[in-house]
Amino acid sequence: MTLCINLPADVESTLRRQLGKGLEERAKQDLAAAWFREGRITSRQAAALLGMSLFDAHAFLKGKGALASHVAVGRRGGLGLAS
Repeated sequence: MTLCINLPADVESTLRRQLGKGLEERAKQDLAAAWFREGRITSRQAAALLGMSLFDAHAFLKGKGALASHVAVGRRGGLGLAS
């Protein structure tokens, strides 16, 4: 599935100045972390969305603070690592 987000020109310009050509990838990363943090997708689904191994996705989610939030609130069996 392709997901398109229409950004106002000034928002896109600001983000492109900050993120350069990495805007699309950063949006995908932030969305995956947010959806995982909210319990909408599993870590395995986040890994697939990001094109990473599960191990790398866990490290990424931990770096975004998303993995810690799962452990703190006891989601996914208290581990935050469910597939």
